[in-house]
Amino acid sequence: MLMDKPISVGDLVVVVRPCKACGDTRWLGDTFRVSEFFTSREPSLCCGEESAGEVYACAEGEDEGMPLRELKRIPPLDELEGQRTEENLKEPA
Repeated sequence: MLMDKPISVGDLVVVVRPCKACGDTRWLGDTFRVSEFFTSREPSLCCGEESAGEVYACAEGEDEGMPLRELKRIPPLDELEGQRTEENLKEPA
């Protein structure tokens, strides 16, 4: 089974959850490469809900980011290809 690794700088991520406060879905499915993390000191951009202290991932050249809880890491292909199971390695009957 493929284990989810924590999101790190340089990872490709996809937005998989709507805003927890207002349910805004306009960014669902968007992908970006993480260039940095920051801790929010301001209300959420989409609805103004308090999000101070929440950790966000930011894309290169962007001032704003997405909360980590709304993101999923997309593993690199070489990482996926390296995952083998007993079933994959069995000889054909």
